[in-house]
Parts: sequence; C-alpha cells; structure tokens
Amino acid sequence: MNNQVGFIGYGNLGKAMIQRLSEKKTPLLLWNRSIDALENSSLPYTNKLSALGKQCQHIFINVFDSSAVRDILQELLPACKQGHIIIDTTTNHFTEVLPFFAMCKERKVDYLESPVLGSVIPASKGMLTTLVSGNEDAYETIRPLLSILSRHIYYLAEPGLASKMKIINNLCLGSFMATLAESIHLGESIGLPLSKVLEILGNGGGDSLVLRAKAESIEKGNFEAQFSNACMKKDLNLVTQLSQELNHTLFTATAAKNLYTILCNENMEDKDFSSLYQYIQNVNKLP
Repeated sequence: MNNQVGFIGYGNLGKAMIQRLSEKKTPLLLWNRSIDALENSSLPYTNKLSALGKQCQHIFINVFDSSAVRDILQELLPACKQGHIIIDTTTNHFTEVLPFFAMCKERKVDYLESPVLGSVIPASKGMLTTLVSGNEDAYETIRPLLSILSRHIYYLAEPGLASKMKIINNLCLGSFMATLAESIHLGESIGLPLSKVLEILGNGGGDSLVLRAKAESIEKGNFEAQFSNACMKKDLNLVTQLSQELNHTLFTATAAKNLYTILCNENMEDKDFSSLYQYIQNVNKLP
C-alpha cells in the first residue's frame, strides 16, 4: 500500500477539495461513478473502487447523499482492511449515516462522519469548517489532512451529531438567503441601484457570511452552482425530518424549504442557491 489518499466523488465541491489537496502536495488517487468526468484530470484515477481499497489507507468520500455512500461502501469495503480510515464529507441523512459505522467496523475499518460547512471557494482556499463524529484516534490520525481543507475543525464524537449540525447550519444558509433575496429586491423596488442596496445591507442588518459570499455573484447575475438548489432542498427536507423527530415546530425552515422546492420545480435545481434572488426578481419585475 502506498501513501496515496483516495478521493471518491468529482462534483463541484469534490473537485475544489481535490484541487486544494493536490496544491498542498497530497498524492491522490481519484474515483468517480462517471469515469468520463475524470478524463481531463491531470491526477491519477481508477475505474475500480477496489483499487482505492488496495492502494489507499485513507479515503475521502464526497457524494450527493447517503444512498450513494451506501452503494460505495458496499463495493469498497471488501478491498479494505484494518487500519483503513474512511473520511465521509457527504451531507448524510442523520439516521442513515449510523449503519455506515457498523458496516466499516465489521471490516475493522474506521469510519469518520465528516461533513463540511462551506462550498467551492472556501474549499479551494482551505477555509472550510469540518464537523467530525467517530473514533477519536482515527480523527487524530487524519486531522492533518482535514487541516489542509479546513480553517476550523470540530470534533463532536457521537455518531450522527455531525450530520445533524451540518443540516442545522444549512438551515441558516437557506433562511438567510431567502431573507436577503427579498430584501435586496425590495430595495431595488424603491428605486435604489442594486450595488447601493448591497452596500447598505452589507453595512447593516444584512451583514453576514452569506451576503459577503454572494453579493458579487448577485450583482453580476452569475448563478453558476457552488451549492445548488437541489442540495439545499435536500438538506432542508432533512431539517424537517430532524424537527419531527425532536417534536420541534419550525417556522422559517418550512418557508425556506418551500421556496427551494419551487426553484427545483422551475428547472433551477442545478443553479446556485443564491439564484433565489433571480426567481424573486422575475416574479416581482421592476417597472
């Protein structure tokens, strides 16, 4: 077994994480369900998951959901053995993630539930926030790898907690974006230019990580996905399920979930979640 780090998944976030690891001289071996996506990569890749298990002791996973993770683990784990560590940065369902620990334990493999807060740009700069649940010794072993990608790392220990806190964070993102989108367009509706509205909100009640990250793309009308509406809809559905499990009544979460559902129904599922501003702009056209 060599010192290559395996990386499974080549979506928007996965590519940014791979780029960051590669820039920091981390030797990588890639795998993606659609192998065609890797053909233009300058990094080594394989079309067999078993190759990652045989060649890489530490393996990242970054895919769409828990169903995809389950399929990957079923194929990958037979090639793994004691000492392997799976670092799953997928936003998992908070209950569906729990069997993944047992699946890996059967093979004497450590599974770390490690969702990240942040999207493409923070990932490319090593500015993610990473939440980790799982074995502490395994966490300490791969912490240097996580530090390449992350400005902040929180070890939460208990399985399921990292996934729950990730979707709670995304409730903030979705709800903030909904409020910002309405506020920005309402400011335009009273006659102010977009740039001035963004400046005022940025120095007032709208000042937030969300606005600082999205103001430029909103002003330029660039809604290429860094975190898609489809992902936001998925995560807000998970928030709803979590609230039901806790017997907790949600208000803003329900409104935000309904808005992102509308965007997906309007064929905007692949656009960035900030495109909610574009939708509101189209619904309430300026004179």
